Order: sequence, then C-alpha cells, then structure tokens
Amino acid sequence: MKRNLKVILIILAFLIVFALIIMIKISENRNANGNTIKNTDNAVQIAEKNKNGITEKVLSMGEADRIKAYIGQFLTSIESKKYDEAYSYLNEEFKQNYFQNVDTFKSYVEKKYPTNPKILYGSVTRQGEIYVAKVKISDLFNSDFQEFSQRFVVRENTANDFKISFQAE
Repeated sequence: MKRNLKVILIILAFLIVFALIIMIKISENRNANGNTIKNTDNAVQIAEKNKNGITEKVLSMGEADRIKAYIGQFLTSIESKKYDEAYSYLNEEFKQNYFQNVDTFKSYVEKKYPTNPKILYGSVTRQGEIYVAKVKISDLFNSDFQEFSQRFVVRENTANDFKISFQAE
C-alpha cells in the first residue's frame, strides 16, 4: 500500500512539473519584456543545458525570467541535494560572510528549506548591476511546514553566468 502511494505521489509530482512548465511558457509569452514582473508560478527547472553548458532557453528570455531561471537552478540543486553545485552559485563575499564551506551551507539549507519546495515568485527588479527577486517558499506535501519569504540578489555576468546571495538568517 505504501509503495502504491509513493508511485502515485511521484506520478502526481511529474504531472505538476509538466503543468508548471506550460504555465511558465504562457507567462513568458505574456511578460516577455519589462524590469518588474509579478509571477506566481511554481519554480521548476526552466531550461535544459546544451552541449556547451549554456542554456539555449536563457539566451532568449527577458531579464526577469532569466533571474527566475537562475534562482530555479539554485533551488533545484538544493532540492536534489547537489550542495556543491548550489554552493558554487553563491557570491564569493556572501560565502565568506555566511558559509565558509560547503558543510556549513549544507547544514543551513537542510534546516531552512523544505523537502518538496513550492516556490512562488514575487517581483523581480533591477537595481543597477544586480537584480532583487522576492520569493515565497512552502512545501508541496507538508502543510505543517511554515511558509517563508526570502529575497534573492542575483548578479548576471553573461547568460547563464551568475552569482546569487540571499537573505540569510
């Protein structure tokens, strides 16, 4: 019985991700340009990397959508327990101030983030060379998880070359 429930939940999760990809595509078409965009779509990994490691999809996105994609890559790495990868996305100065090594970062994210995150994007604004995104994070399956808001700061050097810092507590 437990196995059947797990299979059903996995299938349901895949269907949700598929539906979210479609919703994001629709949203991208509506909000192709602009510095401030509101979006309440769930976070998903927006694009797949090509052979060169540069995301084709990112190259054709507007600013706000690229920033959401970067945050999605970061959060997907955490969800997949690829802590080294997620840590590599962090801004160097931010790492020095908050997470001197991968182990301290791993400890923080395991306590802070849910197992099955549901991400709701708020505004994305450009402030000079950086972007600030407001995000709400909750758990898809655990209603007892306390939803929280977090600000992410993203500096984009070139397409798919970015560094992230966030509101750490």
